[in-house]
Amino acid sequence: MNRWWQFARRRSRRRGNPLWRRVDRIETRAMTGLLAAAILASVVLGVLAGNRADSQGLRQERSERGWRPAIATLEQNAAQSTADTVGSDVTWVPARWQLPDGQHRSGQVAAELDARAGQKVMIWINSTGMPTTPPLTSAGVRGQVVSIVASVVIAITIVAGIAACGIRLFCNRRRMAGWQRDWDAVGPTWSRYR
Repeated sequence: MNRWWQFARRRSRRRGNPLWRRVDRIETRAMTGLLAAAILASVVLGVLAGNRADSQGLRQERSERGWRPAIATLEQNAAQSTADTVGSDVTWVPARWQLPDGQHRSGQVAAELDARAGQKVMIWINSTGMPTTPPLTSAGVRGQVVSIVASVVIAITIVAGIAACGIRLFCNRRRMAGWQRDWDAVGPTWSRYR
């Protein structure tokens, strides 16, 4: 409590400081208001963006519940595949797989570059039986929410930082102009050249 009281006394003395100009008080108020607005916007927009990302992620998770794993049999070696590579060590290879109802499908699946014809690879299929990415999990939804909220907070921080630099630049220009006016008024009385 004693430290808080000392801080409050220092602040009150600072306000009464005759060397503090009007621009100094404006700058202090503007920076305080900007900080408060940035904190409030981070909380409110972070919660809103997090709720929206969570509801969209849960909707996507529910829509992907029908996706099933399947075993695909490669029809040719991955080295013989003329398709583009998916990543540095994965390429598209023709394959066949069986649906849960017993029907057979064929198409391109991602396989490692050293995969051989006849090799079995696990794939995920959607409700129409076509290959797809693995379904979104609850951990994936949480990860999306965290990244969206972090992005919103970072964006607000960047905007607030740019605004603070603008306020500081404006106030510094006003401060320098005030000092120059004061020097123009007092400087000639100190100079030998009149």
